[in-house]
Amino acid sequence: MALKKNIISKNGVSIGYFKISNITFNNGVLQVTVDGYTNETYRQNEKDNDIKKQKHEQLIQKSIELSQDENADIEETKKISEEANSLVGTYEDDLCLSIIQISCEFKDVTDFSIDNIYSLLKNTIIESKYLIIDFKDAEDLL
Repeated sequence: MALKKNIISKNGVSIGYFKISNITFNNGVLQVTVDGYTNETYRQNEKDNDIKKQKHEQLIQKSIELSQDENADIEETKKISEEANSLVGTYEDDLCLSIIQISCEFKDVTDFSIDNIYSLLKNTIIESKYLIIDFKDAEDLL
């Protein structure tokens, strides 16, 4: 789930897609961190990057395991190694396409469902150094 609302920051950056990136609950206070992206495409690019990175790491691990196995099929080992090599350069370790990260706190929360937390956000005005976000009329994205 995410929220869609077009906002221009104080320094002129367009932000239109917001997703919760972190939730903590400590001493009766729910802290929610929200990442903002130019639009949904940039968030999807970040997800795709993470998938490629994880796949590459899994293939490297499998390749290492097969290289240590005397009974491993040479063709399978070669295929896995080639697939891992094909992913080199298709992702970035430090890719972060979010433009902003903002946090807000809620007290006396009893419903910790993600839907409720997004509802809380939609009834909140968040102020940061670079922008003021009123999510009141934000569109829910599934």
